[in-house]
Amino acid sequence: MAVEKRRKQDFTAAGKSGCSWTSDEVRYLQRHRADGSDLIAHVLGRTTGAVQQQAHRLGVSLRIRHGETCPMCGEHIVREGTAAAKQGMCQVCWERRKADAMRERAAEQRAKADYEAAKKLAQYR
Repeated sequence: MAVEKRRKQDFTAAGKSGCSWTSDEVRYLQRHRADGSDLIAHVLGRTTGAVQQQAHRLGVSLRIRHGETCPMCGEHIVREGTAAAKQGMCQVCWERRKADAMRERAAEQRAKADYEAAKKLAQYR
């Protein structure tokens, strides 16, 4: 019994110890698969073995690939198989571009509302 308890403590100390993978962790694993299991494990706070097992379950190759640097920022890697890569940019630039698009849409809606209000006001004059 003491040996079993000790093994469980050792396993718990090594990482998340059998905790279910969140959808965010799975997405991270899929997007960053080219970084290899060691780096992914470090970032997610999981063991290398846990990352390798989850990748195997998902059918994700963890072969390290050196991707191209993002042409927009020059800092991050363009990760193949992502929506960002389809746009020719890294995930960081893609998220920033989506945020910019949302702000632009909100501004367009405000401008349209201002126009409609001005148009309505002009009709009553």
